[in-house]
Amino acid sequence: MKNNGVSMTGLLLHPSETNGNIVPTMYIDDYYNFYLELGDDFDFDNFCEIIYNDYMNNLDNLPKLDVNNIQDFSVAKDKIYAVFRGVKSQSDYFLDKPFKKIADDLVCTYRCMVDNGGTERASFAVNDNMLKAWGIGKDDLHKLAVENTVKLDPPTFKKLSEMIAEMMGVSVDMIDDMGMAPEIYFVSNTSNIDGAG
Repeated sequence: MKNNGVSMTGLLLHPSETNGNIVPTMYIDDYYNFYLELGDDFDFDNFCEIIYNDYMNNLDNLPKLDVNNIQDFSVAKDKIYAVFRGVKSQSDYFLDKPFKKIADDLVCTYRCMVDNGGTERASFAVNDNMLKAWGIGKDDLHKLAVENTVKLDPPTFKKLSEMIAEMMGVSVDMIDDMGMAPEIYFVSNTSNIDGAG
């Protein structure tokens, strides 16, 4: 699994009693590191209970949706959006996905939004098989995704000092007066999700 260019090991468990077909990805790297830290204090039953409770909490908080509807292009078409990614850090990501090269180390890939909670988003990567099933080409996908992106999550253009001020909960003038941020500008989206990683 990849998350912002960082390789992680993910585990997907699909309990038989769930009605949907969405399950949380449990990244197990942190659990493994926790296990290593415990050393002689490791308690297998307690460790399993921690993982189980985390999984059930994530499962309970998933959006209730039927992603089978997304296989229908007429349902999916208004939910497809563009995501920009660095090529070098994630080159294996593109093997089965449509993309458009934007710059030397920047490509546009595509996702389909199934739920948008503001700071969290449930979506899936559009792959080559989906394009075939939907009966559309890469150029049409790109055009549609760009149009939707502007509607679903409008772009923002900010100075670095504005971004730092927002994160720290202080005024931009305070950051500018402290000289903490060089004159750099960022293009992002309103939600600050799905960056160029």
